[in-house]
Amino acid sequence: MCRMILYAIVICFFISEIANAQEDISSHLGYVEVESLDAFEAQDVTVDVSIGQLMLKQVAERVRSKNEKVWEALSDLKLVRVHTLSVGEIAMRMDKVARYLDAMGWEITVQSWKKRERVSIYFQKEADDIIGLFAMVHDRKAGTLTLVNVVGVIQVDKMGTVGRELEVEAFGRIARLLPGYKPPVSHIAHHRLGSWKAHIPPFSNIWRIDHEDFLVRYNRVDGVFIGWRLPLKYRSSRGVAHYGEVGYGFGSNRWDYQAGAEFFTFSGASKDNIAGLGFELHGLTNTQDNWRIDEMENSIFAFLLRRDFRDYYRREGASTYIFRDFDRMVEVRAQVGVDVFESMPNSVSWNLFGDRWGSRMNFRPNPEIEAGQMRGVMGTLQLDSRASRRSRQGWRLMAQAEKAGGILGGDFDFERYILDVRRYQYAGRGTQLNLRVRAGTGRGHVPVQFLYRLGGPSSLRGYGLNAYEGDRMVLFNAIYWVDGEAHFRDDWPLDDVGIGVFFDAGKFADGEPVGTRVVTSAGFGLKTDNLRVFFARPLDANDPVDWRVWVRFRRAF
Repeated sequence: MCRMILYAIVICFFISEIANAQEDISSHLGYVEVESLDAFEAQDVTVDVSIGQLMLKQVAERVRSKNEKVWEALSDLKLVRVHTLSVGEIAMRMDKVARYLDAMGWEITVQSWKKRERVSIYFQKEADDIIGLFAMVHDRKAGTLTLVNVVGVIQVDKMGTVGRELEVEAFGRIARLLPGYKPPVSHIAHHRLGSWKAHIPPFSNIWRIDHEDFLVRYNRVDGVFIGWRLPLKYRSSRGVAHYGEVGYGFGSNRWDYQAGAEFFTFSGASKDNIAGLGFELHGLTNTQDNWRIDEMENSIFAFLLRRDFRDYYRREGASTYIFRDFDRMVEVRAQVGVDVFESMPNSVSWNLFGDRWGSRMNFRPNPEIEAGQMRGVMGTLQLDSRASRRSRQGWRLMAQAEKAGGILGGDFDFERYILDVRRYQYAGRGTQLNLRVRAGTGRGHVPVQFLYRLGGPSSLRGYGLNAYEGDRMVLFNAIYWVDGEAHFRDDWPLDDVGIGVFFDAGKFADGEPVGTRVVTSAGFGLKTDNLRVFFARPLDANDPVDWRVWVRFRRAF
């Protein structure tokens, strides 16, 4: 009898504790009882994921030895709930929930409109702490509404990692919009030979990742090129990292190779600050046109339509460099190198559609370069404050100075300076203004392969490819995009289609200061998720008024 009484007391105790915990959560300022909101019917709401404080603490203990900061973030949480609803009139329901949250003192932090997704994220604050997160994700393609409620003291910059530890997929769609988000893989990829090291920095920045995989490209000098790349990865806080690539061009009948090593160290426990010393050997097909169009997009045009927008030369040699990376937002780099240059002729004329569908013309000849040995030094400063590569707001800057010859010797003696400044500006609901100023100048005899060229895609779009050439140039581009679906909402008849207007202006000179004549063009564009079409014409009275059409698979800059 006493044992039964004891059992009853224990059971009552647990029931009481569970009830008290439930009561504490339901009265918590960061908790939203979705089932009671008048935006939904009772039968609409089901709980897909509900993780209470006990389970959260168990997960926290599991990761404690791996990541102390994530352990702290998990330990401070009390509840994670996810509802996925398939209901009608989702926009109207989201507006109702938004009005409720506003009345309850929640603050909207992020509101993102994309082609197939609308995300709204709200925070509930108490003093200096964020004690609640509520997010609504409308997937237009699937016709679903996902509601996420996180209760407890929230470390916003750890939400991505917390979601991965809890295996809650919805966290990924929300966390990438929050300050401090970092993708699951934290290593830095190498980009070769002085091209802009394209990084994708969220609020604390990360670099774009090249996967260990085969390389495939097609152009008029290499033909079909197949290879393999070992990307640069930092697997510890200090040590030696290796990178390289090797491949074969079946048109040029040449091997490309690159092999390098870096001695590196991180400042502190994170990978936000790094310094290193590197050495490299290489023999590659190189180009100065990466700023116009990247390798993959150019390969598509060459393969399909026999349009190759880049010029090439062979570069073989070695270099050593030092660099310092500050918070993955600013990088300073200095490099000393010895290279031998030679021309590369066209080696192929094949394309997928043969002489049909506008591809009757042959590849244009790859221009001759000034061959010889170059010994030089180069310094580069790069800054990127954007939240992502496709971010709506932020700065991107690249400044580069290069000196060849002089006391270093070699067959070339010149100086070259490049400045590229870009601003990506959110201009209101569903609108974006992008601006770029790119300037270059040279002193001494600048080899033809290093001259500046204007005209064509990502440049003066009203003119033909490389219409103007010189050792000095200034280029200005502006484009204003309106995402029709996000801006006009239900009044926009074309799903996933945006419209834009643009203006280009440039100056150029060959051996003289940049002249007073400004070459201009303007036009309009249409875009979807993966396609952009630009219709452009010159604005100068002395130039023929011909419309040109440029098709792009990525944004112009």
